[in-house]
Amino acid sequence: MYPIIDAHCHIYPEAIARKAANATGRFYDGLPSTCDGTVDTLLREGEQCGIAHFLVQSVATKPEQVRSINEFIAREVAAYPGKLTGFGTLHPDSPDIEGDVNHLLELGLSGDGERLLVHTREEDTYVLTVVDLEDLSTVQRLEITPDEKDWSWCYVFPEEDYLAITMGEQVA
Repeated sequence: MYPIIDAHCHIYPEAIARKAANATGRFYDGLPSTCDGTVDTLLREGEQCGIAHFLVQSVATKPEQVRSINEFIAREVAAYPGKLTGFGTLHPDSPDIEGDVNHLLELGLSGDGERLLVHTREEDTYVLTVVDLEDLSTVQRLEITPDEKDWSWCYVFPEEDYLAITMGEQVA
C-alpha cells in the first residue's frame, strides 16, 4: 500500500486561522472548511484518516504579507519534520519579486532545488506557477477563476511512490 499524501492544504497562524480558513472556503465556491486552519488540527484529523504527509501553503492577498507567510510556513515545516512539505507564496504586485524568491530559497521552500512551485491569488484567480530557479523563468502557469474551476490539474504521480489526494477525495 502506498502512503497517502494530502497534496493541497492551507494552514494559518492560530490568531487568524479560523477566519482565513473560512475565507478560503468561500473562494472555493463555498466549500465548507472541515478544519480550523491550524496545523495541529490538520495533523490530528489527517492521522485519523491515515494521511502520512501534507503539502502545505498559504496565499498572500497583499504584497506585504509574502515574507511573514513564507516564514510561518517554513517554521511549521521545521516543527514537523517528515510530516509537512511547504510551498511558498508570492504576490504579483510585490516591489521585489526577485528578493521574495531569494527569501523562499533561504527558507528552504524550493521544492526539488531546480523548480519552485509558487501558489498565489490574483484578484479572484487562483494561480499555480512553476518557476525555473536557474533563470527565474516561468515553466508552467495554471490559472483557475471562480467561473471555470477545473480541478483536473490534480494528478496521481505514477513515477513516485505515493498517491496524491486533494479536496478530501482520492484522485484517480
